[in-house]
Amino acid sequence: MQIIDKVALQLSHQIVQASPNKVDAQVVRYFLIRVLTQLMFWVIIILIAILLNIGLLTVLAVLITFYPLRRCWGGAHLQNDTACLFVSIITTLLAAWIAAFMWVNIPAVLVSYLIAFLIVTCTDVVDSPDKPIVKLRSKFRRQGYITLIILLIINILTLFWGTDIIASALLLGVASEMISVVIGKIMYQ
Repeated sequence: MQIIDKVALQLSHQIVQASPNKVDAQVVRYFLIRVLTQLMFWVIIILIAILLNIGLLTVLAVLITFYPLRRCWGGAHLQNDTACLFVSIITTLLAAWIAAFMWVNIPAVLVSYLIAFLIVTCTDVVDSPDKPIVKLRSKFRRQGYITLIILLIINILTLFWGTDIIASALLLGVASEMISVVIGKIMYQ
């Protein structure tokens, strides 16, 4: 990730110099690092999915469930961006690959979401001890419950439309986040 750091540093200096208003270089650099890391994530995951013949729609379904839940409930954090990037790629592709072999039905989806609700109720929002989000905790908790309910409805609808692989991928995206929440809670106690 040194390349991304160097590119972000150079671009942030150029943006600060070109900006007519006073802009904080650290904020610009952090933003660029996040954008470039996400861009790299998407490029790598799309290329590997194509090479391994994993459906891009299935990969997208896993990420559609994981990202909003991760934003609301948090989870385990790794020491550096490179490790996080690789674990995210492996986890997403593995979940998308497993989804092709799973068969889910309405009771399995309902039980899985019930377990997810129990996990998030028992663990609460998991944030890094380095950057606590005390003021936003109740907001994230409420958004997390709403997000889980919306995802449950979407998951049930995908089963009714006969797209079992997408329903499985959505369920595995939720499961991935719940595992991250449990690991995060254990790590930060």
